[in-house]
Amino acid sequence: MQSERGTTEVIALDERTIAIDVRRNWVVPEGLGLVFEGWDFGGQEQYHTSHSPYLSARCLIAMVFRPIGADGQYLSAGQLMKDFLQTWFQMVHCHVPNAKIVLVCTRWCTPPGGVDLAAHQTRVSALCEEVKEAVAAELTRLNATTRTELGHLRRRKEEVAKLIAAE
Repeated sequence: MQSERGTTEVIALDERTIAIDVRRNWVVPEGLGLVFEGWDFGGQEQYHTSHSPYLSARCLIAMVFRPIGADGQYLSAGQLMKDFLQTWFQMVHCHVPNAKIVLVCTRWCTPPGGVDLAAHQTRVSALCEEVKEAVAAELTRLNATTRTELGHLRRRKEEVAKLIAAE
């Protein structure tokens, strides 16, 4: 979140998304004639089950993650995948297999205390590349799993059709 001074700051607990915030008639300022409707889902665990009914092929999904944990330490791509992104990719893939997803890394201009901004941005850029590779691997895995499951379902359908025809 950007402050009135034009700097990024930690979002206060009372300003964080609770359940879903909807922003209607969000006009792209470049005069492209695009109007969006933004749905900001609270990422807290208690809200996870409320997201899936709103997912569709017409959505552009922005998955926002931060490179720094609550303890102020940099996270690894593996940690981000395990603790956050993998769950969301699985949920989205389950409901919208060909979803359009944009990964957004926050805190680009907010290094932990005592860390040089340029060094922070270099480290976050490297992390984003690692996350991109991990996400590609996860999507490949999910697609392979889906193909396998579809194959099992097709074979089961054929077995059931044969049983019905034999009656």
